[in-house]
Amino acid sequence: TIVLLTPTPADRWSAEGYGTVWSEISAANLSNVIDNTCLDNGAAVQWTGRTLAPGAGLTIDTGVSFAGSAVPLGAEIPTMSTVGLVALIGLLAVAGFLRVRKVSSAA
Repeated sequence: TIVLLTPTPADRWSAEGYGTVWSEISAANLSNVIDNTCLDNGAAVQWTGRTLAPGAGLTIDTGVSFAGSAVPLGAEIPTMSTVGLVALIGLLAVAGFLRVRKVSSAA
């Protein structure tokens, strides 16, 4: 189980079929839908309406749990730098691409 933790509340979210989530990410508009029945699923969170002045910074606290359940309330949640978060998203995208390619070539 992969749980996306959002101490900074997300403005939009999605937990649906893998292809649906990636389509919503491509459109930059998550659906705010959580499908509890899908097996090949994806999940995403989206923060909108944040404005950065040139040279200014913005902090969005987030985390990922790879445990069977979310981190208990009150626990210290590790944060990730923007570079680390981009690297994680890239790694997950590559893994998803390879999985889709493997499934597609077997059909």
